[in-house]
Amino acid sequence: MNSENTPNHSSTKVQPPDSRSQYLKLALIGLLLPPLGLVTVIRDVARALKTKTSLFKPAILAILLFTLLGSLGYVALFRHSLNKDNLHTYVLSGQSPQTGMSFKQPPGFVKDNSTTKPVGFSQTTNGTVTGGLYANSTLFDKAYSSKFLADFNTAINNNDSQSEGYKNWRSNLTNLLESKLPPGYKISIGQQSSFTNSQIKSNAWKYDYTILHFENGSTRSMQGELVVALGKQTRYYFAFFTALNDWLNSQPTRQSVFNSLRIDQ
Repeated sequence: MNSENTPNHSSTKVQPPDSRSQYLKLALIGLLLPPLGLVTVIRDVARALKTKTSLFKPAILAILLFTLLGSLGYVALFRHSLNKDNLHTYVLSGQSPQTGMSFKQPPGFVKDNSTTKPVGFSQTTNGTVTGGLYANSTLFDKAYSSKFLADFNTAINNNDSQSEGYKNWRSNLTNLLESKLPPGYKISIGQQSSFTNSQIKSNAWKYDYTILHFENGSTRSMQGELVVALGKQTRYYFAFFTALNDWLNSQPTRQSVFNSLRIDQ
């Protein structure tokens, strides 16, 4: 037989699938779709038990790790969505018709029923204050004129730390915030900036502030923001603070609370 017409079977080999690539795909599936990743792990564990091979194969451990990370990611997203979108709206009535303030109450904050105006909410852990929210308003005897608003803006935007007006204004804000805290808490107010949201467009300012609590030789730090805003005839104060770690980890909730702030502008 002519050797040229004889098929050469030895030169055509079936290549095995790339198992590393396959397990990498399964690991990514576990990260994006944890239930499918869990099914894969159970399947591979059952196969290992049946063949009496080690359960601690790198591939199985990798899929399990990615599945765990994916699950934790989905839990975190769910919690952020729950805290951000399902906050209770609280309405603080004004001291005259057509005035008042509303805002979303953050989860875990309990209203202080001993007062109605101003309104306060607090968060405690083992009897210690770890967060708070304060809202109040001051009614003037007549509507703000355009000249008053212009003069007020000029005065409040004066950052001359040596002027008496600057010192008195910041001292009043410090006293206001400290009056809502138990003894032993000290306030340090940072620089001001303009505040706006979808409803408040002007005549509003925001102050970052730090709260330090000294007790038994230790210092505990909390962080907060104070908003001062002018309505048509009313000056509004809105302050919100939490323990420092909670403040750093709750940006979506904090943003939702301040975005929800409504007054009679």
